[in-house]
Amino acid sequence: MRLVPVGVVGELYVGGTGVARGYGGRPDLTAECFVPDPYGPAGARLHRTGDLVRLLPGGDVDFVGRRDGQVKIRGHRVETGEIKSMLDDHPAVRDSVVITVDDASGRASLAAYWVPVPGAGDPGELRETLVAHCAARLPDHMVPSALAPIASVLLNANGKLDRAALPHPDREAPDEAVAPRGVVEERIAEIFEDLLGGPADSHSHFFREGGNSILAIRLIAEIQQTFDIDFPTRAVFEGSTVAELAQVVEAEVRAEIDRMSQEDLETWHPSPAHSAAEDERPLTGPARRSSTRRGRPCAGVEADDDPGPAARRARASDSRVREVSAGAGR
Repeated sequence: MRLVPVGVVGELYVGGTGVARGYGGRPDLTAECFVPDPYGPAGARLHRTGDLVRLLPGGDVDFVGRRDGQVKIRGHRVETGEIKSMLDDHPAVRDSVVITVDDASGRASLAAYWVPVPGAGDPGELRETLVAHCAARLPDHMVPSALAPIASVLLNANGKLDRAALPHPDREAPDEAVAPRGVVEERIAEIFEDLLGGPADSHSHFFREGGNSILAIRLIAEIQQTFDIDFPTRAVFEGSTVAELAQVVEAEVRAEIDRMSQEDLETWHPSPAHSAAEDERPLTGPARRSSTRRGRPCAGVEADDDPGPAARRARASDSRVREVSAGAGR
């Protein structure tokens, strides 16, 4: 047991002379909820309330949710009350509730429902605003996969959330899927599909599509094996879409070329298999400089048309990117 700083969510313990001695006839529950007080006199106890709260700078205690609202999402323990508190902080939200639902593959995911304030505007636009609001303040695994507006939060006869009264949280697909652009994105999208069990496009986000820290290890290993590069682990967490990871792959390949000496650059050639049948599909990002292969001219380019070291190095980078991409497809 340790104290948490001001503003950080923690469980509320109550101590002092007013704390009861336990639950009558329930020694198991007493042992669970009445614990020794490490900050009080000998023999003192604290009562575990099960309430999740945070201490505000002014000294007030802000109720966030209940301890039994803790769930496990993609390998992470998540307090749904913390997400609810973040939603409730938005000026267009009067009340909210966050629950877990099973996605199409049977994995638990987060669904949020919000009660808008009067005059909050178009629900569709507000949904996108709330997604951005949560994404800017919460880790990826805590951003709800589905959000839906409701008229009010209904309770059952026991005063608890009536889950049966909540509408099905239909996931809103993006307006238009963006097909992978170039061979590198295509290969990474295929890895996404193998690991996550669903279709992937250029904007597919690894963690929001069901990825977790264990699958991230497999993702990194697959990318390293597929493209024969040293892929930095941090890249998966700094930019998790297919397009962002493809840019990292291309950057790593170009860095490999940049580390070569000028002498090595002039004597290096693409592998024979790649030279014989180069994948001419476009690269992504800025990788559209030239189809000239390093160290030897392409058809129609005279050998003495030397564009200079910088241009040769840029062309070599393009050729190497195509080589690892073509190799990944074999």
